[in-house]
Amino acid sequence: MYLMTQAVWPLAGLAVVTPRLILRYITDDLGSDLALLAARGIHDPATMPFSTPWTDVPSPELERNTMRFYWRNRVETTVDHWDLNLAAVLPGVRDASEEVIVGMCSIEADAFPARRSAETGSWLGREHQGQGIGREMRKPPCI
Repeated sequence: MYLMTQAVWPLAGLAVVTPRLILRYITDDLGSDLALLAARGIHDPATMPFSTPWTDVPSPELERNTMRFYWRNRVETTVDHWDLNLAAVLPGVRDASEEVIVGMCSIEADAFPARRSAETGSWLGREHQGQGIGREMRKPPCI
């Protein structure tokens, strides 16, 4: 089994902590959990909140496309181009095995040191919406 380590990929250890959340760099395991969460629903099927209608695909293609998205972004991330995907995780009260993955947020930037701008995106599983989690995971300085 492959284990992504910081020695090989420094972003693997990235975590941003907010008062309620931990935003973790998306490993294959976290990506798989997010893909399954997305398949359970992110929005009302009658509406499309995303500019790319990626959720209009039946399972299991949605889950596979989700993983391809994370893999592609990982491969394309360089010093000059960021495709940074972070899983939004509610920490366990007693131990890490109780953690709940609730969604993801991303930041994409080209030539950030010169341009000083980036684009962000995010989504939450439907069962985690309406609790202020989305606002918290996108609140500066998080992203």
